[in-house]
Amino acid sequence: MLTQGYTFCVIPQSGNQDTDLMMFRYRGQVYTYRPRAVSMEEPGEIHHNIRVLARTSFWMLQIDAEQFEAAAAEMGLPWAHFRQVLTSQPEVYDALTRLYRSLTPDASPLEQQSQLAECLRVIASECLERRRVPRTGTHPGVERSRAYLHAHATEPVHLDELARIAGLSRFHLTRVFTKTFGISPHAYQNQLRLHEAKRQLRDGRSLSEVDCGFFDLSHLTRHFRNAWTLTPGDYATPPDAALPPLE
Repeated sequence: MLTQGYTFCVIPQSGNQDTDLMMFRYRGQVYTYRPRAVSMEEPGEIHHNIRVLARTSFWMLQIDAEQFEAAAAEMGLPWAHFRQVLTSQPEVYDALTRLYRSLTPDASPLEQQSQLAECLRVIASECLERRRVPRTGTHPGVERSRAYLHAHATEPVHLDELARIAGLSRFHLTRVFTKTFGISPHAYQNQLRLHEAKRQLRDGRSLSEVDCGFFDLSHLTRHFRNAWTLTPGDYATPPDAALPPLE
């Protein structure tokens, strides 16, 4: 899954066994979810679930990049970069849990906005780097090829073309790209196309009008269901249901 905003996955205590639950890969490292854990991921990164160890209940919060970075700047932080990917800090888990509980129809806008502001404050103070830390370990050619995929997400892209941009052989590019981001260039482009489909559906386009680079609607539907366990039609018409209780 390609993250679009700052994304938090919360594993509640209730509804989960007290054991290792799921393994995922992020930035080339493997992490394991347990109850009361929170993962924190930044925009444009790939989260890839690699093994389910037990039935897992979780919920996710995605905060718009501009809003989150503005909150960090208000608190005097130079940039919104997480010190770690996975945390079990009670302060972080509790702040996210309070925010979740406020997202009910009977809660006032003031309550919800206050809980969001407090949640952002806790995350920024507990989880963000205090100074700018450069990212290392990513081949510049691979970064160029990724940027090209972003710029041409809905267009046909050939591996020879990506390899030329990266300055690598096709085989070397495929190997290094997959090692860096956890999925192949082709799968990465599919993720970009799926997010473009979601954007168009949110903007009010009908399913028949969605144009995101897939060959046809059945092709889009198959990839959409594999990624998010629901069809594009389901996403376009979400059920009017309250959030489940969090004990």
